[in-house]
Parts: sequence; structure tokens; C-alpha cells
Amino acid sequence: MKIENALNKFQKLGFKVNQSQNDPRDYWIEGKKDILSFWTDDKGEIRGGIKVRDKNDHDDAMTDYSAGVWCKNLSQALRLFDK
Repeated sequence: MKIENALNKFQKLGFKVNQSQNDPRDYWIEGKKDILSFWTDDKGEIRGGIKVRDKNDHDDAMTDYSAGVWCKNLSQALRLFDK
């Protein structure tokens, strides 16, 4: 899916999409309790990293802990996302 289509979809649902200042390919939306994040490639296609996690839960590389649930696509992620 193209990032433009995803941005339009999220805006229609009433979400503000945030973009990382350090890496312009990194996007996320914030709900009441969850964060949905994803990455794009250089061509603007959503390619991976689609993940839903609790706001207070973070990855920990020291213990090899990955917070949240990885999703196959944005539709699956939206079903898990606490709006």
C-alpha cells in the first residue's frame, strides 16, 4: 500500500499520523492505550514493521524482548489497535 493511501485512510478515521524526524520512513499513530507503527521503503510503499503495542511497553534489546504484536498488513493492525 502506498503511504498516501494509508495517510488518507487514517485521516478519515480521525487519527493524526506522526513521522519521525530522525528517519522519514518511520510513521506511527497514537490511540488511547496503543501505538500503531510502520515503515515505508524509499518508493513510499509500506513494507514492514507494522506493529501494535501498548504505550507503556517498549522493546528491550538487552533481554531480546519485542513489545507488541507484529501484523501482516494495516487492516489487521487496525483491528488490534485500541482507538
